[in-house]
Amino acid sequence: MFGGTGILIAILIIAITPMILPVANAGTLVIKVTDAPVDLKHLNLTVDSFEVKNKTDSWISIPITGGRISFDLLSLNGVTLDAAMSNLKPGNYTMIRMHVVEGLAFTNATSNIEGSQPFAVRVPSEKIKIPVEFEIKTGDTTIVILDIMANAEWRISIANNPENNLNPVIKPTVIPPKST
Repeated sequence: MFGGTGILIAILIIAITPMILPVANAGTLVIKVTDAPVDLKHLNLTVDSFEVKNKTDSWISIPITGGRISFDLLSLNGVTLDAAMSNLKPGNYTMIRMHVVEGLAFTNATSNIEGSQPFAVRVPSEKIKIPVEFEIKTGDTTIVILDIMANAEWRISIANNPENNLNPVIKPTVIPPKST
């Protein structure tokens, strides 16, 4: 279910991208997510909002097509998935915040043990803050890739705590606009 939803969202983003008209005095930010493999069967996440923080400490909402995006983080296996895109005022930004939707139907994991059933996992604050500095330039596109690192420590952490808390490590990579 989550894989099909992710593919549908990716197709929608690709279809809508040409319709996003350039905004005067704005640049474009694209947020993508990825991950390397880990020893879990599935780690399904649903994100319903992204925000970016500018130098004046204001949070700016970055819309997600369809209102939320669901994906099996482990099926990405190094592939990037377009998660959100927005035109922003030029300037320097210092952080991205994403809200993870809780509940078994939205955010869950399945272990590699034969016959195991999905179990709900949660992010204690529901919001994950990612410190990352990037610049938006008028007429250009900046890409931020969020590598949500599901590793062996996550497996141990998920399996050994009664709340099934996720405390993900996220490595951001900024791809600035190409200079012409």
